[in-house]
Amino acid sequence: MSTDWGPVIVAVVLFIVLSPGLLFQLPARTRMVEFGNMNTSGISILVHSIFFFCILTILVVAIEYYYQLLEYNSMLSKAAKAMRRGEAPVRHLASARSTEAIASDTPGDSSTYAAC
Repeated sequence: MSTDWGPVIVAVVLFIVLSPGLLFQLPARTRMVEFGNMNTSGISILVHSIFFFCILTILVVAIEYYYQLLEYNSMLSKAAKAMRRGEAPVRHLASARSTEAIASDTPGDSSTYAAC
């Protein structure tokens, strides 16, 4: 299983860009917005933290949706190639159990269930 580095990279870039006073400060000490003043205040940190959280949440959800869409398209592509070759499409691992294993399961069989 591979690690998904997309949300980590987005978080690091947003943290740097949205640091209060680096590119802009909202609210500033004398004005509503100041650019590149390299100063900060408590309220400015709070406002920039809210911006960071909102933008990061939207982007991470979009990235996860994009990855799921890519995975789904890849799965459809593999199934279509298998059907063109005359093979049965690959099923999900949870449904790939043999019929003998399913038939041998009994409701009272405790080996089927994990202990809590």
